[in-house]
Amino acid sequence: MEQTAPTIQVGDCISDVETVFAPQQFSGRQYTPNYRTLCSIFPEALEHLMLHAGGRKKYALPAVPKGKYALLRVYDTWTLVRDLSRSAGAEDDADGDAKQQAPVYCQGIADDLIRIWAGDAPGNASGAKPGITVIGGDQPSQLELDSLYAIQTTYFRWLVMKADENWIIGKRELITEDHRRALRWLGSEDRDWYKKIQAVLLKRCPSCAEEINQLATVCRFCQGSLIKFYRDLGIEVTEDIDPGVFLFQKTLKERTVINNEKIRAEKAAAQSAQPK
Repeated sequence: MEQTAPTIQVGDCISDVETVFAPQQFSGRQYTPNYRTLCSIFPEALEHLMLHAGGRKKYALPAVPKGKYALLRVYDTWTLVRDLSRSAGAEDDADGDAKQQAPVYCQGIADDLIRIWAGDAPGNASGAKPGITVIGGDQPSQLELDSLYAIQTTYFRWLVMKADENWIIGKRELITEDHRRALRWLGSEDRDWYKKIQAVLLKRCPSCAEEINQLATVCRFCQGSLIKFYRDLGIEVTEDIDPGVFLFQKTLKERTVINNEKIRAEKAAAQSAQPK
């Protein structure tokens, strides 16, 4: 899982998303909005909706193949807020609420998107996070690209380490596609959990309806025992109803039969050994 030197070069942009801001028409003057540019090397598509410019505006970055980067430019804009300064007796708008436009600055938008897409990622306590940042200019410098590569490498190594830990301690249902994607990006598929997790199917907990591993007998969300749930309702579990509980009960019966046969064999051997 050793990495070669970063291959991202300035100019290797796969997507330059620049949704041009249509400013409000101010009487007698032209307004040129400020902007900030986000750069991503993250191998998953990113989207987020914000209530900007009088509607639901989508900010998006595409999935980025290794060795490339994508850019997103965000501009100053505005949002609608309640008009608390209106005079008494003023009529409400169609929504029953008087509104006015309030500015939203590009730096705040950029900071919010970085927080949502990278800042809330698991592993941030150790400084690990996806390779997404606000760059200083319209195009990233080589230093900025190298820094993004190093940050994302640390983040993906952290995800692989957590997957390794969950595999060892038996919490294999916690290993997700995020961990597999991290291992692929690091240039490896050499993990038992990478191969076996592909075959993992999910079922819904009959108690809380959350999705869990189909072979689980205890829900990791509500901590409820699925075996007890079906037993209390008097339901005879088949493989179609719950493959995990069915397999557990089948294995338990087989072990019981084996143990009973072993006990009978031991008793027969003890009786035959007694003097006549």
